[in-house]
Amino acid sequence: MPPPPRPLRWHGAWLAALFAAAFLVRAAVIVESARSPYHEHLVLDAGTYHQIATRGDPAGPFWQPPGYPWFLRAVYRAFGRDDPALARWVQALFGAAACLSIAAAGSRLGRPRAGLAAGWAAAFYGPLVYFDNEILPASPGVLLAALIVLLLSGRVPPGTGQVLAAGAVLGAGGVLLPPLAVPGALLAAWLARRSGWRRAALFLLVAAVPVVAVAWRNARYGEGFIPVSYNGGINFWIGNNPDYPSTVAIRPGMAWNELTEQPRCRGGARTRAAESAWFYRQGLRFATRRPLSWLGIVAWKTAATLSVREIGRNRDIYDAREESAVMRALLLPWGFPFVLLGPLAAAGTAALVRRRTLPAPPALMAAGVLAACVLFFPTARYRAPALPALLLLAALGLPAVRARDLPAAAVVLGLGFVPPGIPPIPRAETSYNIGMSLSTAGRPRAALAFYEEALERDPGHADAHWARAAALAKLGRDEEARAELLRTLELDPGASLAWQALGAYHRRQGNLEAARACLARAVAADPCNRVARALLAHALLDLGLYRAARRELDEARRIYPRRDRSLEEAERRYRRLTGAR
Repeated sequence: MPPPPRPLRWHGAWLAALFAAAFLVRAAVIVESARSPYHEHLVLDAGTYHQIATRGDPAGPFWQPPGYPWFLRAVYRAFGRDDPALARWVQALFGAAACLSIAAAGSRLGRPRAGLAAGWAAAFYGPLVYFDNEILPASPGVLLAALIVLLLSGRVPPGTGQVLAAGAVLGAGGVLLPPLAVPGALLAAWLARRSGWRRAALFLLVAAVPVVAVAWRNARYGEGFIPVSYNGGINFWIGNNPDYPSTVAIRPGMAWNELTEQPRCRGGARTRAAESAWFYRQGLRFATRRPLSWLGIVAWKTAATLSVREIGRNRDIYDAREESAVMRALLLPWGFPFVLLGPLAAAGTAALVRRRTLPAPPALMAAGVLAACVLFFPTARYRAPALPALLLLAALGLPAVRARDLPAAAVVLGLGFVPPGIPPIPRAETSYNIGMSLSTAGRPRAALAFYEEALERDPGHADAHWARAAALAKLGRDEEARAELLRTLELDPGASLAWQALGAYHRRQGNLEAARACLARAVAADPCNRVARALLAHALLDLGLYRAARRELDEARRIYPRRDRSLEEAERRYRRLTGAR
């Protein structure tokens, strides 16, 4: 280890200034973007988290990790109102605290100046500022990752108190961002080597407590073993299948609905755990049966994980540049700031390895988070928890960088410019998602404006035409809805949900043969569409074709063994008309 440095003069004042600067820049972004429609109307994952926080946990296993909805619920209850803006202000404090944690980790490693440099870089690092303003788990995830690095860093092996605290933080991360288990396992192996297996076991046992509690709660519903949430299987399959570039780009809508039906329809899954396991098996089957193709996708995902361009998931994060002057300065679409951080962290790490002074906690945290991105699929919000550790490695290693360390930076920079294969999320998609959120909330009239905005941006957006038709139907404007459905089918003749809605329209109009034909097309386009089969059974009952209706209901039950209101309603009507038991 290097000799202890001289105490940094005015270190406390620098830390206070760092916290204030980090908080103020995040506060400025919150104020500037407050009137953005995207922030006023939460969509996709953000909307789901908010609904769970306000309405309570689902009456079944968790689809998504519950840690973030629990955090939102705690914030709402603390302030007495369900306002997502409150969570943004709390997350601004989280972001500032993460900057302090990075700076403190540098001090614990004997390099207070490097720690401060990393903390100040984090204070103005565009993606970190962005995620502190989003209703997504990335912000608390970044803080938890920085705290783990802080607690385990030091010039001497961590004591029992530090190990216990780090395990507790990792446990919180386990129910917030389960991929943090990957760096957690790496850190446990390092602890076993440096401090003995007892402390490593203590670290893992404490971390397992909240995960076991959530798994026990999921098991109470008789759905099988689900450690945290059952979306892990589909996330694994999205990143590990032969059509990775297209599946990773699937957005909520008609294609997503068809995808989520596959485990029940094709795999016979009867529980949520079985659904998740089916997707895991499909991904592993691809990896074992076509290893060369899978390795090629892994190489592609590795490059995408190091991409200089931030890959959006809920929306394209570069849209924030139109909502905030601060974000315009801190986040540039040609790759800043990761175009600097990636190579600098690589060169700094190479220098630390060469000098045998590489600190394990930040290195393992960064490596574990990035490995989890490669294991599943890379996006900016999944990469975010690695950023504090990467900033710290860059600051620690840069003073020692020599010419022999530059090839590592060149490799990372080269990989960063490989096209990630994931197209940017268009603005039309965000408008469509806001409209869907409003429709789900029972506000179809307000949703129409956003569907029309989406179609102005992209007239060929089939999902937006279909969603607009649904909103018009709710408002009683059936003929306009019919025209939108026909346009949807022009753009996507295999749109099962559009054929389903057109069949329902004809049935309302009394055109029973037309309804039967459209609903049969819906079933042919997607044999897993149980609602279309239930509606087809209704149409067949209308025509007196009871045997055909029974066949459709039997097939619907085969492909969807779980309880479903639409199927139960059709079966009750069949029994009423036929007298069957």
